[in-house]
Amino acid sequence: SKVHGTLYDIDSALIMLTGVLSDSEYMTSEELCECYPDAVKLGLISDNGINIELIASYLNKLYESKEIKVKNVAYYIKELANKEDTISEEVKRLQARKNTVKNRREWLERYLLDSINYQSIEVPNSSIKITVRNSKQVKITEASLLPEEYIRTKVEKQPDKVAIKKAISEGIDVPGATIVDNMNIKIS
Repeated sequence: SKVHGTLYDIDSALIMLTGVLSDSEYMTSEELCECYPDAVKLGLISDNGINIELIASYLNKLYESKEIKVKNVAYYIKELANKEDTISEEVKRLQARKNTVKNRREWLERYLLDSINYQSIEVPNSSIKITVRNSKQVKITEASLLPEEYIRTKVEKQPDKVAIKKAISEGIDVPGATIVDNMNIKIS
């Protein structure tokens, strides 16, 4: 039978078993029982010593379970990555559809305004009332020709991670930043 639990649980059990095997060389059975109560519960150690056959069997089950869980988690990561891609494509498709609907609505508004000669009307035998109002909107025809006083400058400060990494790698102390080692995963 396989061992249930998370990868963390399996790793903890493997660490415990490694400790039992390592410590059994210099600890008494009683000391082992005191240090490893979980191993006692599993019947791996007792006052009579360690049960090497049971430990070997349990180790095999742990490694088999870990292999299965690693494989399943990797498959699930791939599935989520595929879903993420699918959702991104659907967002693009829906955004394009939204733009199509918006363009159609705007065209119909212009069409209707032209049809009613830009006059407010009430449609007979319906609850529809079309109100035309005048509004003013600025249309920028050539942004590069605008005087500077009519230009808003948006300043966005962001850390320059490339420069920071280079500086720290060269031994320069950069307060507020450090280089950390990351492990990245690629599933193919």
